[in-house]
Amino acid sequence: MEAGLERHVDEYNQDSLQTKRGEWTGNVISLKYKINYLILFGFKWKINTYKKNKNIIQSLFTLDLLLRKTVVYKRL
Repeated sequence: MEAGLERHVDEYNQDSLQTKRGEWTGNVISLKYKINYLILFGFKWKINTYKKNKNIIQSLFTLDLLLRKTVVYKRL
């Protein structure tokens, strides 16, 4: 009777250990997916904001060139 009970307790401990391992690996995997999703989402957001700001960047660049030319001409 005691041997059967000990075996049952051992099996129960083994099962609980495996489920804990499974939960832990599941949490790690979901964390990896979340991190990848955040990285991809941030990259997409950067691309979209760059597309939106591309015209602003180009206008600032041309404004900068114009200012540099005027400064150079004023120095001459």
